[in-house]
Amino acid sequence: MNRPIYSRLQSALGAAAVALLVASIRYHERRLVVLATVLLTICLVLAFRRHPNFEQRLAILSLALASLNAWSHKETFWAILLTATFAYGAIRSFRYARFQRQRHADAQQWPLAKGHWATSGGDAIYAYQANGGYFSGAFPISPTLGLNSRLKNLQGKPALVRYKPDQPEISAVLKSDQIEPLP
Repeated sequence: MNRPIYSRLQSALGAAAVALLVASIRYHERRLVVLATVLLTICLVLAFRRHPNFEQRLAILSLALASLNAWSHKETFWAILLTATFAYGAIRSFRYARFQRQRHADAQQWPLAKGHWATSGGDAIYAYQANGGYFSGAFPISPTLGLNSRLKNLQGKPALVRYKPDQPEISAVLKSDQIEPLP
């Protein structure tokens, strides 16, 4: 599989960070923990470049920095707790991003259905008809990215939705399929 350079770099940095954490436990060396935290933070910065969920990634990055601070002040309990929380969030984030990439790749082969856009609260909603049934999907609108006003302009406009043929309730909206450009 030919992965982009950022993905390979991210994997290498993550592996190096884990190796440094293991070495720090074995040799009781605090500097290795700090270096591992810095490497994991760099991994997250690379993830910011590749994925749009800025708020979630920022929260994970702040955990990394708090973990680094706790290690540097010899607060072992908090350092371990924050590092574990950071690692859990980072792993979930990377797994979700990989799932989304795979789903996007699969969705390009799915059939198209005509639908329409609506907005409700903090979500952009699309509705479509497939295999004789009515379905809908939604995704959150991030208020910090300023998409709220631009997505409200889509209200009632047509949406082209790709759906999984054997499970039409699973759908994806691809930017490249749309008649009117998405914000």
